[in-house]
Amino acid sequence: YALATAQLVSLDIAKTRLVVASCPPRIHWDSAACKTLRDTVSHVSYVGCDLLLTDEWPQGVERILEGVSSDEGSFDAAQVALEARPRYHVAPAHGNFLQSPPFKQLAATSSTFTPKHTGRFLCLNPVVSPAEFKQKGKSAKFVHALG
Repeated sequence: YALATAQLVSLDIAKTRLVVASCPPRIHWDSAACKTLRDTVSHVSYVGCDLLLTDEWPQGVERILEGVSSDEGSFDAAQVALEARPRYHVAPAHGNFLQSPPFKQLAATSSTFTPKHTGRFLCLNPVVSPAEFKQKGKSAKFVHALG
C-alpha cells in the first residue's frame, strides 16, 4: 500500500485525539501531492501533529543523532517536518534503531521564535524474526512506545 498524496488525519482513540501526518515516498513539498497538507499546516489554528511518517530522513537530522555521520537526508522531508511540527517523526532506520534527544519545535511564523512543543526523531527497523531480534538486541528495534 502506497500513499498517493500527503495526508493529515485525526483519530479519536480512547477519548484522545491523535493527529497523524504521512507522506508518499520521495515527497516534494511543492508538488500537488502536498497541497492539502501545505494548506492545513499553514492555517493559523494549526498547532502541530502528534506523529509524522516519512520514508526519508530529513536533511540535517544526522547532526542531532549520536553516532551518525551520513548526510543522506532529504530537503523535502525536512521541509515537511519543519512545517508539520510533529511530536514524533518516524522514518526507516539505516541499519540500527536510533532516536534523537528531545528538541523544541519552532513557531509556525518567522515573526516569533518562541518554541512551541518538544519533538523527537525516531528511526525504526523492518520487522525481524524473534531469533534475529534476540541476536541483534535493541539495535534491531522495530516498534517503539510513545507517551
